[in-house]
Amino acid sequence: MTELAAAFSRALDRPVSYVDLPLDRWQAQLPKLGMPPHIAQHVATMAQLHRDNRYDRTADGVERVTGVHAQSIEAFVAARRDFYLG
Repeated sequence: MTELAAAFSRALDRPVSYVDLPLDRWQAQLPKLGMPPHIAQHVATMAQLHRDNRYDRTADGVERVTGVHAQSIEAFVAARRDFYLG
């Protein structure tokens, strides 16, 4: 996640940092976002998989489905600067 924050920093030309919260503390905040419990559980499961480095690889699914090369995180964020910066 530190590398992801660095990609956001480069794309937005401003510092973005990652704060590693304990999973249970972070998960306790999900109900406050108003998402249905099954969605909150799904998001929490994905967070745990990230912590376990289960998403630490690239895949070609986007290209196989759309015929378009996937973008880097930095390119994706840079193309949507207004969204992230308001």
